[in-house]
Amino acid sequence: MIEKSMKKSSFKILSLLLALYSLLYFLVPSPVSAHFFETDNTVTGELHVEPNDNPIPGENAFLNFRFTDTAKKFTLATCTCTLSVFESLPAGKAGKKKIFETLLTPRKSTHPSIYDATFTYSFPEKALYDIVLTGQPKISGTFEPFSLTWDFRVTQSPKAKPIDFTHTLLLYFGVILGAFLILGFLFLTGILLKKSIT
Repeated sequence: MIEKSMKKSSFKILSLLLALYSLLYFLVPSPVSAHFFETDNTVTGELHVEPNDNPIPGENAFLNFRFTDTAKKFTLATCTCTLSVFESLPAGKAGKKKIFETLLTPRKSTHPSIYDATFTYSFPEKALYDIVLTGQPKISGTFEPFSLTWDFRVTQSPKAKPIDFTHTLLLYFGVILGAFLILGFLFLTGILLKKSIT
């Protein structure tokens, strides 16, 4: 009877430990990546923001752009492309506030890249932004003017401090050590109960 009770409690503890390990596994974040496409006239622009399309306010984010033109007339070199960033106004106020503007120019890096242009920008806070790219041909008639708007949400809060790998490792070590102590205690308790019965 006691052995049956011991087996049941050992099974419950093992089930609890398995649930705990599963919970820890699923709480560890994994990176997500997305690309945002917008089209106007014949030009399609692709925006990819690093890190992981989820920048941290106050830290540099890399806005990567790639373009395709179904008419095969557009190139970034022949475009006066203006990149603007608008921030949504607080709740109750209509409109957007322009917080940044610059010309977007072709990449000049010697490193290979799939992107036509990369721009570094630091989003000031957790908010909803519009990233607007307007393109006018430097020489009239080269391509059709366009305007692309990406709605972009910065959802992270500013970083407090980086997570230390050592801290995470110690946490896992503590959980494993605790599991062994519990199992050891149950094992010794089972042996002592057997001895006291006999």
